[in-house]
Amino acid sequence: MRGQPLGPRRLDLRLLVPTVLGWVVVAFAGLLVPIEWVWWGGGASAVTAALLAAGSVGDRRGRSQRTRLAAMSLAVLALLLVAAAGHRVVREVGPVATLAGERAVVTLRGLVL
Repeated sequence: MRGQPLGPRRLDLRLLVPTVLGWVVVAFAGLLVPIEWVWWGGGASAVTAALLAAGSVGDRRGRSQRTRLAAMSLAVLALLLVAAAGHRVVREVGPVATLAGERAVVTLRGLVL
């Protein structure tokens, strides 16, 4: 029958290494790397993924399956890097960094009725 699995379901670990690698890169980029590098890394990953995907179109050999897997992994990495860069940009908006550098102090008093 079409659409039926051929055998019992098994855990597919092919994406485990790209996922762990992507998590490490994003965690590193989100905390330590200058923001420009994160933007450039996301753009380079996206361009490389697009080139790999374009090169594997119409090719049905085993090499093309690995190329598509690499292209998908790089595309996900590009999305994660762009999301990390966007998060850092939003986090740095406003006067908080300047006020923290000046060691500003806020005193807040409230009255509960």
